[in-house]
Amino acid sequence: MKSASEEEADLLPGVTFQIHVVSGLHSLPNASSTFVVTSNTKIGDILRWFLVQNKVEAKLDYQLKDHLGIVLKKNDTCRSAVILENDTLYLCVGTGRDESSVFTTRTDKTALIAAVVAVVLLCAFMPYIISLGFPGSGDGGADSFDYGVVYDAGSVHTTVAVYEWPSAKLNGTGVVREAMSCEIPVAKGISSFSTQPADVKQYILDGTCLPKVLSTVPEEKRAKTPVFLGGTAGMRVLNATDAVTASYIIGNLSEALASTPFNHSEPTADIVSGSTEGLLGWVTSNYLSNVFGTDGSREKLCSPLGALDWGGASSQITFEVVDSVRAKQSALHDLTLYGKKYKVFTMSHLCYGQAEALRRYFVELVYEHFADGILPTVMRAPCQPKGLAGSYTVKAKDLFYSPCTKYKDERFQAAVEKMSLNTTIRFVGQSDLAACNREVEKSFHLDACRSKYANSEYCFDPMDIPRPVPHTKFLAFSTYWYLLDALKLNGANESTDADGFNRYMSKFCSFPVTQTLFLKRLGSDVQHNTCFKGLFMHKLLTEGYRFDRWDDISFVKRVSHAEVGWALGFMINRTNTL
Repeated sequence: MKSASEEEADLLPGVTFQIHVVSGLHSLPNASSTFVVTSNTKIGDILRWFLVQNKVEAKLDYQLKDHLGIVLKKNDTCRSAVILENDTLYLCVGTGRDESSVFTTRTDKTALIAAVVAVVLLCAFMPYIISLGFPGSGDGGADSFDYGVVYDAGSVHTTVAVYEWPSAKLNGTGVVREAMSCEIPVAKGISSFSTQPADVKQYILDGTCLPKVLSTVPEEKRAKTPVFLGGTAGMRVLNATDAVTASYIIGNLSEALASTPFNHSEPTADIVSGSTEGLLGWVTSNYLSNVFGTDGSREKLCSPLGALDWGGASSQITFEVVDSVRAKQSALHDLTLYGKKYKVFTMSHLCYGQAEALRRYFVELVYEHFADGILPTVMRAPCQPKGLAGSYTVKAKDLFYSPCTKYKDERFQAAVEKMSLNTTIRFVGQSDLAACNREVEKSFHLDACRSKYANSEYCFDPMDIPRPVPHTKFLAFSTYWYLLDALKLNGANESTDADGFNRYMSKFCSFPVTQTLFLKRLGSDVQHNTCFKGLFMHKLLTEGYRFDRWDDISFVKRVSHAEVGWALGFMINRTNTL
């Protein structure tokens, strides 16, 4: 037969922590024990270990109480009973048989006083117990959970998620899970409403996702449920070129969300900075991977993961660093999550998201053929597939009016100003791998970038990025995952290491348009521009972030029960103040 300590060790998967058990009985005045448990450990097992260690025969209905005097159910786990590190539990006797039926040293007067004190304490603490939703305070249903609604408004689409967490937090931070997620079925971002900002209201109050949100959040909880919409890099780009229009869009979104039955005491819509997006993506990545030890059913990872987020308008890299790291102070952040502190580096590169990088490439082709003050409207494009259906067209208004494509060349900019916004520019595909690689490399030539573009801040300097803690593993998500998924490269295969991916893209970029038909179902942009995006992704990871090998990178969309991105991290961080 196993000892209590041996049996205890068998039941300890995942993150562990210490708790203490002491006797609340006068008959066992000095009995106390310390156990190492997990969130999964049952109260009944802890009770049994205590009785074995202290050689107490189970003649009575022994039970355990928490520090509030609440009797804990034996089938409850430490998580459901909200037992945290270094908590103390107290041995007591259930109501079936009184301790005095065996131990008669306590007088009737003492028993009466103890009963009165217990009633007084229970009455005093009852409002607190009910408000926190502790076990024993109700049916454990919706009353014991809080909710939050977050809209992730990217440059090309918007997703809304409902999050929930037990009202009783873990070291001051909510243990959050995704209860519902829905993508608004319109393939455009909120920044695309720049010409008609008022129309964004109808877009965000759509008939597909909002009803799902309302059905997920209990009606009695809605008035206390915060709602937030974060506009990411697409809105950061618009704000850099037309701050007034960006504010109109945010204002209309705030007005629309104010019409919903949620809590609007805090700002409901805003533009999320690049560094904030990076940090919150890092929080999400580590939370879902159980680095913070919030999921007792899974093994706790020993070291934090890094996060690589590649969106439409920007790219972010975030990872833990040592205290002595040399980096820009604005890129270093101190975070406290679940009672532990982390020093984190994050950097966002506007104009290095897939859509803005593609826009730069097209404008650069126009600039190369610019002469005598005239902008060409038809030109060869090395990164697009060749063939009768190999032409790709773009409106002038969708190319030239981003801060990412504003040149220092005044003659070129003057010609751009004269061109009609509705002018169609046609790019004729060439399937020219070597020439495409040369175009991609231009974005990573720092001096050339700074001399060409009006704002040198939108140029990539790899030396700004310090080395992460050795052996740091990274999660790469957003466009990283979507690109591999489109090419059917997701999963463990040689094409997702740096060399294998480069070989695959070298072959793909030589395809004529007839061999890219498998991408047609995903739209013209994907079919014609995947060569450029794939080569750019390879260059971003290898030359930009200096991942010579991709052994330490996992390309993901979802981890555990939720999608990886900034929104879940926002909600986790928000629970610190709710």
